[in-house]
Amino acid sequence: MIDGIVVGRVKDHEVIIVAEDGEIKDLVGVEVKKHGLEKLKRKKPQIELEKVKICTLKGFKVVEGSVKRSRGLGVAFIDHCGGEIYDFAGKCGVAVCVGDDTTAISVEILFRFDTPVLGIVDGDGDFLLRPASIHPESEVFVTKHDDLAGEVVFREVFGCRNLLAEDFGEVKRKTEEILRINSLLVAKRSLTDYT
Repeated sequence: MIDGIVVGRVKDHEVIIVAEDGEIKDLVGVEVKKHGLEKLKRKKPQIELEKVKICTLKGFKVVEGSVKRSRGLGVAFIDHCGGEIYDFAGKCGVAVCVGDDTTAISVEILFRFDTPVLGIVDGDGDFLLRPASIHPESEVFVTKHDDLAGEVVFREVFGCRNLLAEDFGEVKRKTEEILRINSLLVAKRSLTDYT
């Protein structure tokens, strides 16, 4: 993972990231996930290897969670970076999360803050985590392409902001409407049924 985005699977004892002029040119010792590199480039067009967070995962061990704090206010938007959820945990009333793994990680964390999640997913996750604790109000919108769906929702519903002081019901209604208008919505499900 580079800055919270899965860019490949380690296949050697040594991993080398080759970057030139702020762009990743090669990953040595890694089975590259091209789609992950594309997401990273959209998020960070210029990479400074000295400043990015790089980590490898063997998966997560999930333990039953319990509510530790109450939820905040507003609707947060998290796009393909579950680590960003810490910026909003306890501060938002609900989160709209784009990406299968981002949704799974965020729902597990936000359960502890009594905060539901609306996931925008497409079924292409790396299955880093299967959440054990899911807020009962959490849902997913299954889409044809979650990257495109996320871009449209961020622009049209959130006005390119990461936190809205709006009612969740209204944000959910607008999100569903914009996904239908753009022919991106495949299904709407409880998050419990999706995982």
